[in-house]
Amino acid sequence: MANSRRIAGQFAWASSSRVGAALLQALLFVLAARALDPREFGLLAAMLGITTLLQTTFDMGVQTFATRERAAHGDVGAVATALRFNARTSVLLAVVGAIVIAVAGWTLNSSFFFMLPLAICISAERTADVRLTIAFADGDVRGNAINLITRRAAAIALFLPLVMVDVEALLSYSIAVALAAIGSSVFARVYVRGRVNAKPDMTYRDLLRASWPYWLNSVATQARNLDSTITAGFAGATQAGLFSVASRLTSPLRILPTTLSSVLLPNAAKSVGSRRETLSLLKLAGIAWGATTVLYLVLVVTAPWFVPLLLGADYAHSVPAVQIVVAGLPFAALISLLSSILQGHGHKHYVATVSTVSVIVCLGMVATGAWLWGAAGAALALTVNFFAQAVAIAVGFMRHVWNGSGSK
Repeated sequence: MANSRRIAGQFAWASSSRVGAALLQALLFVLAARALDPREFGLLAAMLGITTLLQTTFDMGVQTFATRERAAHGDVGAVATALRFNARTSVLLAVVGAIVIAVAGWTLNSSFFFMLPLAICISAERTADVRLTIAFADGDVRGNAINLITRRAAAIALFLPLVMVDVEALLSYSIAVALAAIGSSVFARVYVRGRVNAKPDMTYRDLLRASWPYWLNSVATQARNLDSTITAGFAGATQAGLFSVASRLTSPLRILPTTLSSVLLPNAAKSVGSRRETLSLLKLAGIAWGATTVLYLVLVVTAPWFVPLLLGADYAHSVPAVQIVVAGLPFAALISLLSSILQGHGHKHYVATVSTVSVIVCLGMVATGAWLWGAAGAALALTVNFFAQAVAIAVGFMRHVWNGSGSK
């Protein structure tokens, strides 16, 4: 049965660490933006979108699958299989990532060569996050807290001295996040050692058959990170840099709802699906959603002041895009919160379908908006799409969970 106090405690631990990590991540982006001109920052944002999508693609839904299986069934062979699968695909991820970045350097812009260490970063981060999901599903959020905070702080601590000794800024950023990710991966391996004792008892084919809906939802969600890449293609690198301020620097603002959604999923999986338990989960979701919505509204009003202050006068033209994207974040938060409960109750196919259709439409809208109105047009497309997807997820929640149509 869902325990509100226990869930609230997990959320408090997880949210405080992730908020701290998000602030550090935002600080790293600010430092990078100040060290780069808008065009270079646009190139970095475009590549980060591609590498993040690669990271999610090679995960194959294993992280979410392992979280739910561990929460629902404990130390079982399916979880051991997932960890072994992830260890092997992470190596392949590093190789493919390096190839993609190198090809971009050869064919598009030589600046991409400075980003080659990102291939190591995405592989090491994936390994760490999947391993630590075991502890997270058990209700132990300390490992994730230590990992996130340390990873972000280490990246900043490495980036600053590299830039100060005149190492090229793009290379400094890439080296810093890569070394921080390697340390994170080592920590995760040590932290979860001994927690999984079961032997793998699934074939990889069976694993993928069970995890693919989670994978499809994750890929669809992360595919939105291609928005900067698409904006660069349709409106140029400078407009992409201005849009990236809105899409990348505001992403940490989603940390509270996404953190709570990660806590809600295993707890929804453990519940028996009664309306009382669902209401208990919704109360926590409502509190988080209300608090973050107030924050978003404040940021919309104050954006003309804090954007130039943080990033410099060169980024003043990004203010309208920032305001438009932040105005859409309440809808993005609602998507995260309700989707996690739907997945926990077993309705992973519905969530995956909505996410896939939504991201296809979204990227098409971003391309059109960027072509017509530049950064502001791409931002408007993103916000409208958040609203439409939130409506679809809310309808699915009412139909499949709240009205008690079952938990399969």
